[in-house]
Amino acid sequence: MGTFNCGAFVAGIVRGVLDGAGFPAVVTAHFVPMEGQQRPRTTILIKFAEEVLRREARLG
Repeated sequence: MGTFNCGAFVAGIVRGVLDGAGFPAVVTAHFVPMEGQQRPRTTILIKFAEEVLRREARLG
């Protein structure tokens, strides 16, 4: 078994919640180094499916 990545785990939870709510998306976790800090910051990137963007545009 490899190392545990908390950011990837949280990204999976976010994806599951979005998918369950009808907002399919690709969710990824990225480590961003921060100057003056020992550990990098985790950024969660959400890219919604095209169908979600079209639906939301129709709803205005």
